[in-house]
Amino acid sequence: QIEAGQLTLDNTSVTIRELTHEAIDIHSQNAAEKGLLLNYHIDPQTPEQIIGDQKRLRQVLLNLIGNAIKFTDQGTVSVVVRRLPNNNGRETLEFLVQDTGVGIAKKLLPIIFEPFVQADFSPSHNLMGSGLGLSICKKLVTMMGGEIWVKSSLNSGTEFCIHLELQLSEQNKDSLVATPANQQQLMTQQIRKSTSLLLVEDNPVNQTLITELLQLHGYKITTADNGFMALELLKNSEFDAILMDIRMPGIDGFETTRRIRSLSINRAFTTPIIAFSAEKTDETADFCKKAGMDDIILKPIDLAQLDRVLEKLLVNKKTH
Repeated sequence: QIEAGQLTLDNTSVTIRELTHEAIDIHSQNAAEKGLLLNYHIDPQTPEQIIGDQKRLRQVLLNLIGNAIKFTDQGTVSVVVRRLPNNNGRETLEFLVQDTGVGIAKKLLPIIFEPFVQADFSPSHNLMGSGLGLSICKKLVTMMGGEIWVKSSLNSGTEFCIHLELQLSEQNKDSLVATPANQQQLMTQQIRKSTSLLLVEDNPVNQTLITELLQLHGYKITTADNGFMALELLKNSEFDAILMDIRMPGIDGFETTRRIRSLSINRAFTTPIIAFSAEKTDETADFCKKAGMDDIILKPIDLAQLDRVLEKLLVNKKTH
């Protein structure tokens, strides 16, 4: 259809969070089977809805996320969506698809969006395909009036970036002026800037990714590689909240939480603790509650959900 000039774009209202979550959800099983952390983050400044072609934008995201999973053997695949600052009266919506995979050889970067070009020819990756996916992505993004490019090098992961001119739907135009919701958002940002978090996570890749994303939010992050290290840190430092991985070697998140709740120093026994879990069954939630945890976040991490949980706990804490 594209080559024959028969493809037309459908400009309708696109719900950004729903679109991104759906693209992540479709690929979640593939990522889980490879042991990859697959997550996404939508910056709070991003409007809820824009005008665009939801089907084609979804197609582009699905292709980029699928490629990222295909060429990543360990680590993470993440999607970031954000609204860029106003530039000469034009606003931009940015999509980033990042992975920790095999990367792309420098010589292929100038031609990677051409038809029938594939990124990886290494013997360790016997992956077949037409090589048409990125070419179609490029053409669809161009038809939308946007740009797409790639940053990568061999063995250093890959980042695909899409810029689209932002067209707000009618119900989002009012968000450009001061509203109670925007004032609440400003208050939340102030809370983040004054908040210190202890992240207890034994996987170094997950630890790095979560730390970077939370720092982008404005939080101050201290990391602990395991439960023992967390307990030592809490003897000499105070934190506003603790993010606790459940499955860790040595002492797991449940036992670490029980020991924290028994501490009588530095008010650690009252610090909000949020669990990270790959499953959120009634049994897991019950274990978390009995151990003394305040809430639970499901993996792969929905950072918007994490934001809401942190804000709820921190606002309650800071207003008491």
